[in-house]
Amino acid sequence: MTEIKFRTYFENKFWYFTLNEIMERVATYHGDWDIQALRAEKQQFSGLKDQSNNKNEVYEGDIIEEIGWEGDYYLVEFIDCAFYAKSLKKHVPAGLRTRHVKLDELMDIQVVGNKFDNPDLLKKGEN
Repeated sequence: MTEIKFRTYFENKFWYFTLNEIMERVATYHGDWDIQALRAEKQQFSGLKDQSNNKNEVYEGDIIEEIGWEGDYYLVEFIDCAFYAKSLKKHVPAGLRTRHVKLDELMDIQVVGNKFDNPDLLKKGEN
């Protein structure tokens, strides 16, 4: 079973927590830093790793591309209890009815950035 993990972007870097660590920190209160970090937007681990040599974990907010389809960027989102890849193209890609594809339906993916550190990729995918 995949461990439930989250990350939060706080003080210009990512902080990683398991669900148990979040619960423990809330229950024991480790000071203002914890409260601020835990109030920041939390992004859940999808349970998937990309196909790069580093086998990066894929989280909400990551920008990915499907290997072999360079330039087709997707933003990972968690919607209605499932992970989706939202196409960053202005128009719906050919063969799709929506800009959202279930994340596990993409074949070989690679994390190329995230919405915090690489906002330029959000716009680059619109071509």
